[in-house]
Amino acid sequence: MRKLLFGALLLPAVAIVLTVAARSDAIAIAMPAKPGPNRVAVNDLVVVGRVMGMEDVDVQVPVAPGQDAKQTYRIAIVTVTDVIKGKKDLKKVRVGFTPINNGGADGGPIRPGIGRPGFGAVQLQTGNDGLFYLSKHPTADFYTVSGQFDFVPSQNKAVMDAEVEQVKHAVKLMDSPMEGLKSKDAKDRYLTAALLVTKYRTARTGNAKTEKVSAEESKLILTALAEADWKAQQVGGPGRPRPGVGFDPMAPMNVFGMLGVTPQDGFNPPQKITTPQDYPNYCRDWCRDNAGKYQIQRFVEQ
Repeated sequence: MRKLLFGALLLPAVAIVLTVAARSDAIAIAMPAKPGPNRVAVNDLVVVGRVMGMEDVDVQVPVAPGQDAKQTYRIAIVTVTDVIKGKKDLKKVRVGFTPINNGGADGGPIRPGIGRPGFGAVQLQTGNDGLFYLSKHPTADFYTVSGQFDFVPSQNKAVMDAEVEQVKHAVKLMDSPMEGLKSKDAKDRYLTAALLVTKYRTARTGNAKTEKVSAEESKLILTALAEADWKAQQVGGPGRPRPGVGFDPMAPMNVFGMLGVTPQDGFNPPQKITTPQDYPNYCRDWCRDNAGKYQIQRFVEQ
């Protein structure tokens, strides 16, 4: 299962935000104010398509390799009209989602799917058309759509078209990350860095190990973070997240939290905070001072 160490869980369903505090492990829980392009980094496949129907029988599969616990999925058959991330010749894909029941003593019948983003698991229906963010299931031959923003319906064409363009740009940067990190455009440098940190610091399963990112790439990522705007961090104002309200998963403070740096890495934030910006300023300065010294650790599946 996906998990992040120390900082921010950036999958859209739930997120962890670092607060302004004297200690690096002070956190507050909040929901995303908006979905971000971070989804491009943590999903295997992004497509535009339409649900043509459901398989007749739900399936039960192990939740992770080597585990006995199983989870039930309903399988939707999605015809693909445009592949934004993944194999370009893909025409059809099996998409699993967790069906929601009525919660009765016997489990109850399955409730009709909502087929739209919102709190809880995505519930697909035949005829749903839109943008799908999909991850390969670790033990089965299908992809999954799970987060509240992992399916974007096509009813609002302007919104969907804008998101498709955003995704295409993010995928382009991910395809040539060193070019993105060296771009003349500061926004592209930062977006590339944020996407790479999200990718590197997201463990897909529980048995991932870590290895160092190259010194050159680590330096460029930390430099891009140091040069970013740390004042507009998350909903609630500079350095003041409001738990339960939301935040920007791509904000520098939240991306920095994913690095998982410790005192052993020279991360020793001030014990006395006098302004809301003191802690973010220290984190930004740490990135600047350690660019060329610290090598980012990335998760690698075994």
